[in-house]
Order: sequence, then structure tokens, then C-alpha cells
Amino acid sequence: MGITLLLGGSSASALSISGHNSNNIQIASTQSLSDTSKTCLHYTGHIYEVCTAYIYNSVLADLVPYYKYSFGSNSSLARFVSYRLGSRYTGQAYSTITSRVTNWPTGKKEVRIPSIKILSANVDLDTNTAVLTTQENWRVTTEAGQVIYSETNAPHTITMEKVPSYILHKWIVTNIQ
Repeated sequence: MGITLLLGGSSASALSISGHNSNNIQIASTQSLSDTSKTCLHYTGHIYEVCTAYIYNSVLADLVPYYKYSFGSNSSLARFVSYRLGSRYTGQAYSTITSRVTNWPTGKKEVRIPSIKILSANVDLDTNTAVLTTQENWRVTTEAGQVIYSETNAPHTITMEKVPSYILHKWIVTNIQ
């Protein structure tokens, strides 16, 4: 699984990281290539760090496993993925996700790797906050194939906060609109 970074408007450039080509996860900017202040490849203000934290740490490492195993038959695994979710999602974001799955049927879920485009990223290092504008596609089904959650090109505004951690700091999701 790689990550594709799309920069620019109508003539987008693409870059594959991890040696794999993947169209599932994209970080995009509607800005021109000369205006890199809002792209995920921009180092000033730690924009690259926030984008990476959202895609890999929050979504792929914690949210996808939570969707897949939170109501599975393995109670130890369900507790672990719930604990992990709580380490990356707090406040309104945590409540939104946990209430979303409340009525899901028990058992293991099939979770398609989401397609996420980060359209803009703004970081305020004075307040240790960041706001991402994303467009997301999700599909979660039961093992029998019944769709229990789906989003198609859903716009979201993701608010994140930088918090102390064991090694330096980490970015957590505090609000999802």
C-alpha cells in the first residue's frame, strides 16, 4: 500500500511513496505548484506531519481496525482496538465514531481501505492545532456483504491537536464535521 500525493490544479503531478502504486489514498491540493503553503509536502509548519498523522496513524492504524474488529467475537481484540481508537480520537471526534458503530451488527466486518483526499491543510503551531479539509470514500460491510456504512466523496473538516506523547508528540483528531 502506497500513498499518492497529487499537487496542483488541472495539471496534477503524482508521486508514489513506499514503492507501490495506489489510487486509494491521495493527498491533494487545489493550489498551484508554486503555492505550496497548503500542500502536504510542505515542511514549514509541520503540514507534512499532520497529513501523515491523519492518514496513517489515525485512519489506517486505528480507525480501520476499530471498524473491523470493535464488535467481533474476540473480546480482547475488541478492547484493544477501542483503546487504540481512544488514543487517536478524542472529544467530539471520538463520540461521532463510537456512536456511528453503536447499531452495527456483531461479528467481523470487511473494511475497504478508504479513499481519502486531503484538499487543504492548515497548521497553527502557536495553538498546536490543525485543520484538514478532506474528501473521503468509505465502505464497511458484514462478512455476508451487507453494507453497514458507506460514504462517497463525503466532505469533512478534520480538526487535530498536537499533544505530548512518549516520543516527542503526536497529533490526535478532536473534531470531525
